[in-house]
Amino acid sequence: MRDAYVLGAGQSAFGSFPERSYLSLFDDAFDAAVDSVDGELSPDEIDEAFLGTLGVGGRQIGLSGPAVTEHLGLHGVPTTRVENACAASGYAFRQAVTAVRSGMADVALAGGYEVMTDASSDHTRWWLGVSGETEWERMSGTTFAGVYAQMASAHMEAYDTTTCLLYTSL
Repeated sequence: MRDAYVLGAGQSAFGSFPERSYLSLFDDAFDAAVDSVDGELSPDEIDEAFLGTLGVGGRQIGLSGPAVTEHLGLHGVPTTRVENACAASGYAFRQAVTAVRSGMADVALAGGYEVMTDASSDHTRWWLGVSGETEWERMSGTTFAGVYAQMASAHMEAYDTTTCLLYTSL
């Protein structure tokens, strides 16, 4: 496998922006990433895109990944939406690295987006509450953060890992 490198990075502002869509927020992040490249990167050079989201604020927009790339003008770029709760963007990055290292892409876009202010607070709380695995997680009252804490505790018990080791291995 060949090496993969991060060419640029960008992000939009974090906060509550009810007047903005996930598409316009991703515009900011994309523009900042392209502008940060040392040298020049044309969006035409992007071979593939991996975009992480939990579900666009509970709206469950099924093709939001391709909607982002089309909105950016990346017509025809194969786009994979990665849905993995709070880790979705991290896994999108992992998939982009894998695509480059394997030779499937020379330049891959990785990113994430979420807008949670386009629905009522009640709907958003409900949606987050039902987003976990139904039989065990949701019915026991856990949250995503609680599930991750349980996973870390189980790892620490099984492998005699310390919190310091878990932190430094990230």
